[in-house]
Amino acid sequence: MKTKWEFKFDSPNDPRINEIVQKAKKDVQDFVDTFDLTDKSLDNVIKLIEFDASEGLIEVYYYLAGIIDTDKTNVEAQKRNSLLSNEWSDIYKPWLVFSDFYKNIGEETLRVYAQQCPEYANKLNMSADNLKYDTFDISIKDVLQEYDKVSESIDSLHKKYRDSLKYVFLGEEISSSELSEYQKSDDERTRKAAYTVRHDMYARPESKLVLGALYSTVCASNTFSIKQHGLLDVTHSRSLSENVSPDLIPNLIINVKKQYPIYQRFLKLKAKLLNKEILDIYDMSVSVKKTDNTKYSFEEGYAIYHKIIKEFDQQFADISDFLVSNGKVDVYPSVNKTSGAYCRSHQHSDISVLLNWTNSYDDISTLAHELGHAVHGTLVKKQKRYNADYPLCFAETASIMNETILLNSFLKDNPEHKEQYLLSYLEDMFGTIFRQIMYISFEYRAHKRYLDGEVLNHDDYSKMWEEETKEMYGDAVHYGDYEFNGWSMIPHIFDSPFYCYSYAFGNILSIALYNMYSTSTDKTVFVDKYKEFLSAGESDTPENLLKIFELSYKEDFMYDNAFTYISDLLASLE
Repeated sequence: MKTKWEFKFDSPNDPRINEIVQKAKKDVQDFVDTFDLTDKSLDNVIKLIEFDASEGLIEVYYYLAGIIDTDKTNVEAQKRNSLLSNEWSDIYKPWLVFSDFYKNIGEETLRVYAQQCPEYANKLNMSADNLKYDTFDISIKDVLQEYDKVSESIDSLHKKYRDSLKYVFLGEEISSSELSEYQKSDDERTRKAAYTVRHDMYARPESKLVLGALYSTVCASNTFSIKQHGLLDVTHSRSLSENVSPDLIPNLIINVKKQYPIYQRFLKLKAKLLNKEILDIYDMSVSVKKTDNTKYSFEEGYAIYHKIIKEFDQQFADISDFLVSNGKVDVYPSVNKTSGAYCRSHQHSDISVLLNWTNSYDDISTLAHELGHAVHGTLVKKQKRYNADYPLCFAETASIMNETILLNSFLKDNPEHKEQYLLSYLEDMFGTIFRQIMYISFEYRAHKRYLDGEVLNHDDYSKMWEEETKEMYGDAVHYGDYEFNGWSMIPHIFDSPFYCYSYAFGNILSIALYNMYSTSTDKTVFVDKYKEFLSAGESDTPENLLKIFELSYKEDFMYDNAFTYISDLLASLE
């Protein structure tokens, strides 16, 4: 068992890196020079779809990112990574000649080609869908591209503004992440004070002025895009980019909001466990007291995970074994290592998992989560490159499924810790389903009002946030005298509108699948379908891939399955 990453390159200045970059540059230029732009045949379209010069570049990118994430002080790697970014742009500059290739073929012909060639159908239909909303001449496109650059600058400004904020707590200047830890404090006075410090920072007149104007610009950008492209809805740009039906996000909002009373039950239980009659708004980040302080070494934690996942499926266990045995998992924290955990996977590179193991059950759960991503990334490698990514709305399926499998099996052997770990699991589920949908619902209303011609300011956004917050929490939370300015603290609504839907959808799907698995009379059949699903990548639309399980986002069954499971878990604690 190896606990540190093993890298393919000797250093950021390994001469092989420059060789890879130069080869990719030559491959792209040679392809562009020999490609016949006047040939509109299916064979020529397939030739374009299949071309890929990124294999070595991806390996280099992951290597440099890995070096930086394990040692943030490695200036050599940072410089080479910055250079690679510029080189990547230069490599694909010749690709601009293809900007009108599909347009010259036409939407109708692309759809005919999709019917003729099922293997490429999803990619061809995606190109046709995008073409349907790309009806401008070159001069208008230039305007749109310049507008996009302005929008990107505005998006980054929100991050820069957040990063510029200085928090003073208990007489010391601390970071935003340190303040977040105080907001989780077991001591009520401490977490209230921390919550107040953050609230007051965003309630300053200058914060309201800047953040209100910035968010109006975000809404204006989306409105401009909708009108120029003839999009169907304020969420259409998001759904179009991810190949999901335009009604998925509105449908998701409706189905989750119907289940808000479950979340309110949970909050009332949490208040009881914290010995409070009702939760205060500053209590939302605190967890109930831990009853299990058992320490698990990485070897012990991996053994627990491995035993459980092997019972689910041997291939899942084998993939996990390969990763921990071949230097693909970086386990322990260090001074200059990045915090948190992640899994990087790509068809053109080895999978790499980063952890920061501190000997708790949470670390085992995180391990299961990231190895779920790793299994997904491994299974999808069976696809050719053009289908080897997976839809964003499925990105968390395998990870949450792994966590849920682990939790249920672990609690069978450790029933005395049921309350602690079920509460933690439910807290995560409510955060990644209900609160994310509250964000999306707020965004939907703000963007829709802007599209309808209203001039909105900070107070308007805060009023909508208040209404959304009170609808979700109901009478389970006391709001105090605080302003409802939480929307202005959420990065995604500024830099990636409607992105958060994917967290909610992915978690709902994972829970529904686990419930189907746990109640299945033939678990082997379910696991085979599950692996088929994870292996599919982008070979078909998300809507069609759900049919593997006879599920549809338009029908109640998937939502009812997931929320019944959550409600039953909660009832076992009430």
